[in-house]
Amino acid sequence: MMVLGNGTAGVSIWLGAEGPAIQTAIEISGNTIGNNARGIEITRLLGGLVVGNGVGVTATGAPAPQTGSGIVLDNAAQAQILSNVVRSGALGVHLLASFGNLIKGNDIRLNKNAGVFVDTGSQRNTIKVDIAAITNNGTQGIRLAAGANGGIAAPIVTAAGPSRTGLLVKGTAQPFAEVDIHVDPADEGGLHIGTTTADGNGNWSKASWGALDVAPILAGLKAGTLFARATQTDDLGNTSEFSSIGPGFRNHTWVSALLLTDGVGIDDGIGKANQSTWYRIPIGPQMHVKVDLTNLGANESLTLYRDIRMVARAMRQHANTLAQIRQNTSGNISADDIDSDDIDSDDIDSDDIDSGTLVADDIDSDDIDSDDIDSDDIDSDDIDSDDIDSDDIDSNGNGDTGFGPVYSSAERKALRALSANQGLAPESITFNTRDLTGDLYIRVRGHHGAFNDQQAFHIVATRLPDVSCAGAVAKNLLVARAPSTDPLSFPTNAHTLMPPHGAQRPRGQRERAGRRRRRRRRRERAARDGRPADA
Repeated sequence: MMVLGNGTAGVSIWLGAEGPAIQTAIEISGNTIGNNARGIEITRLLGGLVVGNGVGVTATGAPAPQTGSGIVLDNAAQAQILSNVVRSGALGVHLLASFGNLIKGNDIRLNKNAGVFVDTGSQRNTIKVDIAAITNNGTQGIRLAAGANGGIAAPIVTAAGPSRTGLLVKGTAQPFAEVDIHVDPADEGGLHIGTTTADGNGNWSKASWGALDVAPILAGLKAGTLFARATQTDDLGNTSEFSSIGPGFRNHTWVSALLLTDGVGIDDGIGKANQSTWYRIPIGPQMHVKVDLTNLGANESLTLYRDIRMVARAMRQHANTLAQIRQNTSGNISADDIDSDDIDSDDIDSDDIDSGTLVADDIDSDDIDSDDIDSDDIDSDDIDSDDIDSDDIDSNGNGDTGFGPVYSSAERKALRALSANQGLAPESITFNTRDLTGDLYIRVRGHHGAFNDQQAFHIVATRLPDVSCAGAVAKNLLVARAPSTDPLSFPTNAHTLMPPHGAQRPRGQRERAGRRRRRRRRRERAARDGRPADA
């Protein structure tokens, strides 16, 4: 039956204005319903089946929008809403004070607001995407009013990436909840890929997908065009909203480091040259943390850092303090009080200049001569995409108030340990936290840009039980080796060694040279002024 253009509902089943729902064997199936105020409306029905209808579309599939909701259940119970197409409404499916209904296998998309809205007073309603999709709706795929469906929270996706068997998705939920896993370009359920059950601690994972081809899913996760999503359903039949966006492959900066669970390993991968993956685990004083990196497909190193966010905040606070001092003293120092002859380039050490202390406004383009910059001095391998965080640049190209100015400097200052064995040998560090607090940051990076996008590595961080840290040893810490001038040990055959501070001229020589320069300048000024040099 085709029902188009009614002023109210296309199909309405109304069994009284008040009182309990009435059990009636009613089936609404095979209809095309569009251009109405509401598509299908059922009031005070116990049982009933709504299956195989096209709501909000014409017979050819063209949009036929409803001004209200596509399907409405009002004080209905134990109805089944199965395999319908529900599009172009204010809401897709709207449940009002309804109990124990099953919404399964429906294609719900392109609605102005939520795909499914479980309104106040509705409980124990089960929502399964299954073979269809809930996607591309105006707000949420599934929305629960406060307290609806028992107030069940959405599960959390903690990891989604490559595994030894292809794809691993894992997270947390209510203990023993049934978890439905989806992937979607945004925050809904575009494709249902599997179902699993949380254990007694609420942990769940799935790495077996039957005949599902996971290659395009992995490619979408890697490209950031797909995200792993999940819903959970408790033993009473209450289904949650979709989870927030999972990490996918977005942990390529320390700002977006993935939180690890103590003793629980994950599989992850590096998909391009000079890319890193970052992780973190909470720590406290006097602890041992053992980090193991195994199943390497490329020559990858393991690096540990103290809490980089804490370092960055301290650096930013220091920079703000200096800026306040400069503001307070501005006007007390005149440019005429500074003689360029009093500044000698030999007195400036490049190691004393931190990129985090430079402000673009302090650099005048007229002071930079293009002839002073040699293209041979810039090595592309010295520029790492991980050092540029898109979150630090707004849509206008302006830096925000985040960690941008101190991003790399904080990372360098926080460095604590490195394990960099040759080849595919596993990496392992046992780290003594001593008095550190916050998070321990962990970085995996390919040696000289090495990567393998076909094989996932396995990383696990474990806080070890320890009665006393006396005599604790951090294994595979920074190991001093003689500097190499082998061309193969440098990217792009560059031969640049940065001398340590100890390689500068001795302090006495520098002081004598400074005195000679000052005497020479005094003599030159005296000659210009026509006075004796010793005046």
